Amino acid sequence: ILHTSEFCKNNPKDNAFFVSFLLLLIGAIFDESARKDDEVFRLAVADLNLNNEILETEKITISVEFVDGNNPFQAVQEGREIILCCNIYALHQQD
Repeated sequence: ILHTSEFCKNNPKDNAFFVSFLLLLIGAIFDESARKDDEVFRLAVADLNLNNEILETEKITISVEFVDGNNPFQAVQEGREIILCCNIYALHQQD
């Protein structure tokens, strides 16, 4: 997943990638100690993006955030950012 703040700064209509592909956004939030989980998640998405039998013209873009496992409020805040960003993207796609 793209970092949500980076994605929200960019207007998807200005990006040629969005013109030629349906973009699927997926967010993930991991505890700071879960670096291996992040790697597995990224590899799984990369494998899906390379498989034309599963995704013919669509591509998955991911946004990964690491949070302090002792701070549940940080995870909630990051989750809200991901949801907000996906909603903004969906609205742009309807235009």
